[in-house]
Amino acid sequence: MDPSLGPESYRVRSVGKTAAKYLSADPDVVSAKVDHAEADKNGSVVSVGASLKDGTSVHKAADLVVSVQQRTLEKESKYRGALEVSLSWKIGGNDIDVSINCRRDANRIRADILRAINPAGEPKAIQGDIDEHAGPTVDYGVVTATPPSLTQAGSPHSVKTFTLNGWKVSSTSSGTGDSFAKAPFERIIAAAGHAGQNGAIVASPFGDGTSILLSGLVSEPGDVLSVDKAAAIVHGLADCRSLGISRLMIDTVKQDSSSPSQLEFTCQDGQFTAHDDHSSDGREAEVLQHAAAL
Repeated sequence: MDPSLGPESYRVRSVGKTAAKYLSADPDVVSAKVDHAEADKNGSVVSVGASLKDGTSVHKAADLVVSVQQRTLEKESKYRGALEVSLSWKIGGNDIDVSINCRRDANRIRADILRAINPAGEPKAIQGDIDEHAGPTVDYGVVTATPPSLTQAGSPHSVKTFTLNGWKVSSTSSGTGDSFAKAPFERIIAAAGHAGQNGAIVASPFGDGTSILLSGLVSEPGDVLSVDKAAAIVHGLADCRSLGISRLMIDTVKQDSSSPSQLEFTCQDGQFTAHDDHSSDGREAEVLQHAAAL
């Protein structure tokens, strides 16, 4: 029998109504509804959403999610499908909009919420999924300097972003979430400015320092970043050890190109060396020669 027509279809609707009812009963909930309740051959999925009163603490939100999860699955004990609770509200200047996977241990759910949603510091928005494999994006918006709380602990799967001098900067964690990659972004932007246009920077832990990926430096399909421009970037970051840059990668074609091309350098003994990979046809060595002449 088609699950969408049988008893499982009725069950998912019942689960959704039950979860929404428990959400609505909480005094900190402004509104709640069933976003999605479906059963098909791929499984059953129930998603409910709630808007919370602005200022609701993260601890209160975590307790609410765990309570709804436990009460719903206790009442709907025959349900074996996915259950997701989405919450949206404001804390100070933070817009929070997250979806939590509730088919997990309650203590793990609570811990992940408390770790992923940390409104301290300067974030403008915290948005995305929270589960064992995903974390929300923490966005600081447009800033005039690197946010001091950038390296602050968070979800190990989160990405922290901000826009500085027209450049989109993203920072990831080492996988534990204990800290996020840091780098002298102002210096990197100044060096990358030799490409002639604003792009994007992705910083991630690598070895004993930070890996930097520069992209968006080429705007036209078919164009390639010149050796001179790449060399100027490398020259501007030549003191890689003191800058804490353990690897530098530079995309040399338009980001959506069907033939991606990238230069890669590693910091060894305080200076950049060509990455041991022949995919770039020796262009790293040529770039380093030009950089040394500057």
